[in-house]
Amino acid sequence: MMAKCQQMDVYIKPRTNEQLPGFPHNYDPNGWNLLEEDALVLREIWNQLKDYPNLEFVGNVNAGPGEEHYVLSSAVEALVYVSSGVGDQDISYDANRLNLRGLALQDGLYTASIVDPVRETLSTEQVVVGNGRVDVETPAFVDDLAVHLVAGEAAIAQSRQRTASTEIDSASRYSGLSVLLGIAGVLVLCVTPPLLTQQYINKI
Repeated sequence: MMAKCQQMDVYIKPRTNEQLPGFPHNYDPNGWNLLEEDALVLREIWNQLKDYPNLEFVGNVNAGPGEEHYVLSSAVEALVYVSSGVGDQDISYDANRLNLRGLALQDGLYTASIVDPVRETLSTEQVVVGNGRVDVETPAFVDDLAVHLVAGEAAIAQSRQRTASTEIDSASRYSGLSVLLGIAGVLVLCVTPPLLTQQYINKI
């Protein structure tokens, strides 16, 4: 999710009673999708995203709990994931404050949801973002914590309208450029051969 992948899946090959020597797995192509069965809260977070196509790697955790910090943000939404270090497990963190800086969020009021990726949403509060900066109070947690910031529906609708207008303008400019390039290509084909012929005659 935080790498902007369209799909996340973890598979293992289940063991069977009929195992060949040296081949401990049966290579079942169906495998076992851990995320489908065990990561229901992560799926819920995914489904709650409002502006995923516009989320970019913009923003950072200036201070706060955790060893690893991942941030995605757009003009109306941000997703922050905080975790213990790679390879670490059962690391407890006390209640703290997450200082987010450099976010793409426009100024305004946002709903901040604090989520335990294993269990559930822990709390929801209203926060104010200004100049891409906001501080979010975090509860005590173990290993992982997610923070989802989202603007109101009106702001999201306006952002989508701006995005649609930008896409239309880009498509129009692309079409116009294609026409110009086509005309330029025709001119090159029509003008270049006579010029080359004249240069050849002059050399003779």
